[in-house]
Amino acid sequence: MKAPLKGKQILSDNQVLEIINVDRFRPTLKCDLFVPSYIQSLSVATEFIYSYVLERFPKDFFESIHVSGKNIIDDFRRFNKGEYPVRENPAVSIAYNLQYDFNDNNLDWNWLSTNKYLRTSAWQRSFFKCPKRGLYIGMDLEAMLINYNFKFRVNTRPEQLDLYNRIRKVFRLGCTETNDIDCDFHLDRKLMTKVAEAAGFAIDTDGQILDPWNFTRFLNAHSQMPILYKLRLINQHYEWFLRMRNLPVHLDFQNPLDVDDGQQTGMDTTDYTIEFQIAVRFPAPRTFAFYNEGNWKHEIYTEPNEGITIYSMKLFDIPEENYKGWPLYGHSNYMAEKEEVVVKYIDIKELFVAPVDIKVGTSLDDLIQDSLNNFVSPDVFVEIAVYTNDLLVHGSGRVPIVMDWEKRRIILPDGIPDSYFYLAIYVDRKYVNDKIVEITNANYNRVMLSKMKSDEILEKKVQEYYNHDHIIEKEKFPNGNLKKKKKAQFIIKIGE
Repeated sequence: MKAPLKGKQILSDNQVLEIINVDRFRPTLKCDLFVPSYIQSLSVATEFIYSYVLERFPKDFFESIHVSGKNIIDDFRRFNKGEYPVRENPAVSIAYNLQYDFNDNNLDWNWLSTNKYLRTSAWQRSFFKCPKRGLYIGMDLEAMLINYNFKFRVNTRPEQLDLYNRIRKVFRLGCTETNDIDCDFHLDRKLMTKVAEAAGFAIDTDGQILDPWNFTRFLNAHSQMPILYKLRLINQHYEWFLRMRNLPVHLDFQNPLDVDDGQQTGMDTTDYTIEFQIAVRFPAPRTFAFYNEGNWKHEIYTEPNEGITIYSMKLFDIPEENYKGWPLYGHSNYMAEKEEVVVKYIDIKELFVAPVDIKVGTSLDDLIQDSLNNFVSPDVFVEIAVYTNDLLVHGSGRVPIVMDWEKRRIILPDGIPDSYFYLAIYVDRKYVNDKIVEITNANYNRVMLSKMKSDEILEKKVQEYYNHDHIIEKEKFPNGNLKKKKKAQFIIKIGE
């Protein structure tokens, strides 16, 4: 006779012990790994360096442009004058060589193989979080090193010299530089199918998601970065892309220019070339990890023990999502200063400004100000919750508040008997991601230079303090100082 293990039991001689769910004692795989497309990252890098170099030349400067590795009939998609078998000058050829053994000074070595991800659950670092369904998506980045070779060709020696001089001026030869970009990273279709299946979306027998638009809304409602659903040109299918922002790209211009003496045909010499090499370190996704709590979460039963009684007390519980389904954006605390007898308001402007997003002009504070400028209350996408240790306040410790969005202040009610508060910010991620896509025009490009807000502010300050109507003074000021009630101006002085 078999007896299941339920609590503490005394077995007789004719009973057999059967352990239920033996697998829960073994190491379990806590996630699914998906290896992204490496060629997609290489394609985005090539598109970036293509635009970066050619934008420094006048429009239509080159009669023909050839990119190594592109489709052989790509040139025939557009109607252009000229014969394609004969490349007309000025021409440029772009070739690349991927360094396969590059590991970024041993930073990208896979020391722990896939076990680092398969047997651990790093959902805290994931960019997609859906606590209600227990779904999380994380990713890991690596660097790829690509050596690009631009070969410019012109007809005559004077054109070669002028082109050589231009390249010296518009590129930082002998130096390196770093640019921040916004770009799309492809999300594997199988990964998206797994997420859709776990979230309850309908999937046909071929693995196609039947309602991709509502599924995209679901993704953006729980993602910290915008997720786009648009056409992938390599296969002409609509797929999902993760829009990452403010990624550094390192460019190395230390290789010297290579200039030749042209090709001689009889008494004539033509086809003078200049070779320009750029080493590019470009970020690329290494792996995507999909954590599904439903696949590995098991109930563990313990024996009742009446000998020891353990008491635990939880003052309050800050939920991961609010009643609207908005995820927790961040949390903080506030302790009143000694001279404050009663806390009347809490200034939380700094909580809306993230160090990364402020540079590209889409921090939460920027979006709040944008809604105020359009006479829309930020309450439609931001909720602030304030908790106190005093559970007598509404039974849960949550304090009723009023927000002053203009000054980014929390107005507290009168008579709150506490000086220590816990703050929680909930954000409608779908609204935020949609605004970021709208501001950055992410639907119409897949890679672009990040628009640095800090540079724009600096430029505005320079314009503010610089007076374009220069004052030409023939005499110095008597005491060398400006008179009172005069605006400081840049002054151009001529000789006496």
